[in-house]
Amino acid sequence: MKLLRLAERPDLAKQTADLMSTVWPQHYGPAGRGDAAEDIVRRIADDRAAIILKGTSVIGTVALDSVSFGSDGEGPWLVGLCTDPAFRGRGIGTTLATWAMGRARTDGHPSLFTTTRDAKSIMKRLGWHKVRRVTDQSGSWSVWKVDLSMPLGGQGAGT
Repeated sequence: MKLLRLAERPDLAKQTADLMSTVWPQHYGPAGRGDAAEDIVRRIADDRAAIILKGTSVIGTVALDSVSFGSDGEGPWLVGLCTDPAFRGRGIGTTLATWAMGRARTDGHPSLFTTTRDAKSIMKRLGWHKVRRVTDQSGSWSVWKVDLSMPLGGQGAGT
């Protein structure tokens, strides 16, 4: 498996958007309000996203953004953390979250936020703490924060 900045492989934009649509059909599917292809184009232009490849297949992605669902004026945000369901439980989400933390630290940010329902164990393992709950039409979510002035718990944070 190989971690790359998405901007290094813009030819994988469609695969990355397809992964996001598969993992979050309620947001990126036909009835959703999101546009995965549009989000990926922006993430490539911003050069603040990463992917994990297994062979030639995108099996995970993450990005940094200035805002996200659950934002109360703070930022930046770890967004779009997703792993192909067939590859979950193998450390891919942790690797991607660690990359995002390292990138935010390199960019000079003192902290990083995320909103999640599914990645709570990853966040806890990497030293994040829950700051509040938010709700939308799909249910309840947790907003998490990590202090980037602290070490990354012994995990590498390649950028």
